[in-house]
Amino acid sequence: MAKNEFKGIRQFRPRISKKHNREIIKHLGELPEFTNEMSDEQKMNICKKVFDRLNDKGHPVRLNLEKMKKEIQEIRIIEVHEN
Repeated sequence: MAKNEFKGIRQFRPRISKKHNREIIKHLGELPEFTNEMSDEQKMNICKKVFDRLNDKGHPVRLNLEKMKKEIQEIRIIEVHEN
């Protein structure tokens, strides 16, 4: 899954993911906080670690997003237009 795929999905996630029983938020797990003292590099490292964890082939977030892309017409339309 490409990083930009989250852009279109986040617009519909709250109402559509519930309707299709594709929970995302509850599977995010612990998300680290950024502080003002952190460098941009440290923040990017945190973002990459979180992305890699959530994008793992067996992670429920990735699995649900992949299923949503196949099952939900609105998301399929967004993905086609972004590619």
